[in-house]
Amino acid sequence: MVKRQKQKLKQIIYTSKPVSLEDNTIDEILASSHKYNSKSGVTGLLIFGVELYMQFLEGPVQELDETFNRIKIDNRHADIRILRVNLTDRRLFGSWKMRPQDLEHMHWSKEDIKNGLVDKLQPDQALEVFVELSRDLDQFLDPEGA
Repeated sequence: MVKRQKQKLKQIIYTSKPVSLEDNTIDEILASSHKYNSKSGVTGLLIFGVELYMQFLEGPVQELDETFNRIKIDNRHADIRILRVNLTDRRLFGSWKMRPQDLEHMHWSKEDIKNGLVDKLQPDQALEVFVELSRDLDQFLDPEGA
């Protein structure tokens, strides 16, 4: 029996500051993510709020690098800070082209964010935020992958 070797996946966790969070900004980001991620095999979750974007991306190495390069030049945010880069063979958000998570539903206060809580996260702590979200969220509610 020949065992298929799993493809290595790359994961990136980063934060950035929204330039201007309008009513339709997140909808635009999600529509764009769905379009590109459907083709490239990239999945993930975006935590968003007026003060912060924090995103977890995962996918094939080359495709994820191309996706992240597009993100880096996106004028809807600034001050990108990479918290963690990792190679793995397991996805956290395999059912989601890009899952949105409103910052208001996180257990962080505006004061926590303002005082740099997220900026102080160590790489493993940043990953744990998304691991917990992956456990808490029903990834199978939306078969389209949000």
